[in-house]
Amino acid sequence: TNVLVAEAQGQRVGLALVYPGELAHALDDPFRQHRASLGLTPEVVSEAEAGEFYLDTLATLPAVRGQGIGAALLGACFARAQSLGLPLTLLVED
Repeated sequence: TNVLVAEAQGQRVGLALVYPGELAHALDDPFRQHRASLGLTPEVVSEAEAGEFYLDTLATLPAVRGQGIGAALLGACFARAQSLGLPLTLLVED
């Protein structure tokens, strides 16, 4: 699976969406199709590249922030990347 879910006290409180860069083009297909349906250019620049394990999304509920849940998810992503022999990458924007 490409989604890691954090739970606390039986509640889902965070998630990370990760995938091998080789899958980026296929995962972007729905965005291309939607853009085309709107009459827009279907071009979508993929954020991930082959040879990397890409962290697309990392989120926690506001009520659990500061409790290490995001750090635990990030650690799990890193461990998954290591098990695949790939570097963990992410895109950071202001």
